[in-house]
Amino acid sequence: MTEKAGAGAGDDPGQAGIGAPAGGSPEGGSENDDKPITAKQLKAALESQRRHYEGQLAGQRSEFEAFKEGVGKSQPAKDEAPKRYTRQELKAAVDAGQISQEQSDDVWSRQLESDVTERATKAATDAVTQRSTKERIDFEVGSYKRLKPEIMENGSEVREKIREEFTYLVGLGSPKDQATELAAIRAVLGPLDKLEKAGSARRAAEHDQQGGSDTGGKPRGGSSKKLVDHLDARAKEHYEKGIKQGRYKDWTEVESELKFATPQRRAQMGLPV
Repeated sequence: MTEKAGAGAGDDPGQAGIGAPAGGSPEGGSENDDKPITAKQLKAALESQRRHYEGQLAGQRSEFEAFKEGVGKSQPAKDEAPKRYTRQELKAAVDAGQISQEQSDDVWSRQLESDVTERATKAATDAVTQRSTKERIDFEVGSYKRLKPEIMENGSEVREKIREEFTYLVGLGSPKDQATELAAIRAVLGPLDKLEKAGSARRAAEHDQQGGSDTGGKPRGGSSKKLVDHLDARAKEHYEKGIKQGRYKDWTEVESELKFATPQRRAQMGLPV
């Protein structure tokens, strides 16, 4: 019995042995420290490590693909300006293997084409705007002169006021051009539409007052074929002053001058063109 018991204790690795408690070691450490891992444990450890590195590689690949997609297609999101790449950025992408040299050249070429198109569009738009602005200025200046012929009369009070306003605006930095001239005229005479309404009302009143009465030698409208008879109120006043100042002998001399007036000048004075 004693021998079997002793033999059993020595043969069973699971029982406590001499010099160490069950599961211990003579140095006092754990038997698991020196115990070889099983194939199952090794496989699990390698699988965990593989997933870790694959996750890192997947993240890097996603970043590379996103970069390549942005460089290769240059498709901006809505309401965002397209990304522009410098030569250095494209070269760095090629050197890193993120895009090919052909893709780099294509991106650069399309960027240059976009620049040319943008400049051409802006130049065309600016030209149209400038032409439209000039036409408007010409029209409004001509309309002011038609409604107020004294603008063109040297020494007239209106002309002197406009000259002073023009000088003032130029002194503030405005250019010496027709746009500043129009601004000076408007400052002195007021908005064009109000001036036109006032002129229309005045002509209507004068027509009612004159209606068929003797004009004392002054031009009157109606069915007369004389140009002086069709002058608007401002033009009549302009020529009346000219006759009084001796610049014209009489209305006959004014009539002779009007016959050689240009269509634009006639329109300014209310004459049939």
